[in-house]
Amino acid sequence: MGVQVIPLRLLTPYESKLFTLDLLKSMTPNDQQNMKNRGKLVVELTFDPFREENNTSPLISDVEGNISLKRDVPDGGGVLLVSVENAEDVEGKRHTNLYAVVIFRGEKRENKVIRKARDPRWNEEF
Repeated sequence: MGVQVIPLRLLTPYESKLFTLDLLKSMTPNDQQNMKNRGKLVVELTFDPFREENNTSPLISDVEGNISLKRDVPDGGGVLLVSVENAEDVEGKRHTNLYAVVIFRGEKRENKVIRKARDPRWNEEF
């Protein structure tokens, strides 16, 4: 039905972020077919960086004693948790059999098919 891309730079380490995405026909800029409402997809993303062995605490303090979460990402990478929540008002005059596909660095995951629905709820994590 549609596609969408989420830039990972929009994520803050250790914080979950909910995205409501318009489904697009293609990722081609200015594609006239993208003007048509195809529905929305709701996903939640969380990036948890691997903790460095020499610093196990994600908390840091500045010279004034203020404590905050460490925001920089270690070179070792981390874990990206993707939760496909639901879709809303998906295009189709008749009932549709909907599923979502998550592709990250060539790895592909699909959630279960919800039959005969335009507003499916998955609540599946990858």
